[in-house]
Amino acid sequence: MSRTRSDEAYNKKRLAISQTALQILLEEGAQKLSVNYLLRKMNMAKGVFFHYFKSKEELFNHVVHCAYSPILETMQSILQEKELGAVEKLVRLYQSVGYMKADYGKGLDDLLKIMYREDNKLFLTALMKQAFEVSLPIFEEIILEGVTAGDFYVDSHHAVAYHILTITMALNQEIGVYLLSDHKETNRKKLMDKIMLSEKIIGFILNCNVSGKLYQPATLKRLEIL
Repeated sequence: MSRTRSDEAYNKKRLAISQTALQILLEEGAQKLSVNYLLRKMNMAKGVFFHYFKSKEELFNHVVHCAYSPILETMQSILQEKELGAVEKLVRLYQSVGYMKADYGKGLDDLLKIMYREDNKLFLTALMKQAFEVSLPIFEEIILEGVTAGDFYVDSHHAVAYHILTITMALNQEIGVYLLSDHKETNRKKLMDKIMLSEKIIGFILNCNVSGKLYQPATLKRLEIL
């Protein structure tokens, strides 16, 4: 029992350190995120810090993990919904982006502005890498379910998941840039063309018509694209 309490306290403190580091990173930029600066912010001794993290790199990786965890939890919950078919699960994954915008509203816009800051490129790159690595197995499993059920016709669920996720991540970055744009009316048609093309390519890869399903009008409205 004491061991469990000790582990809980340890993990709670690691999380608190990571959240403070994330706050520094988002509000002041990656260049400000040094161990010494973090220690001053938290009034913490260096020896205490190294009890929880072996290095700044380990801290940075944990910060990235914490930043993406809410999205990953949503994706995993969709994957576990046994009553849904593969196509519906895939659609739900894409809809979750729209719900994120609806949940956070202007807060998401503010977060995107910070993430896309020039001095936060390192964090954004690490976050995208983390997102790809942890999302790939989920896409693989859904596509394999679809192949087994006869919804998708592909030779390699791994290769197909990789290509679809690559397309999706690139498009999501385009959407992020669009949400920050001061010229939404000018850029809206260009983005819609990219969305429709992406859906067609994904449908072609899966041998399944998903046009208008992945980025449904309701999702696009939540994203303020329609």
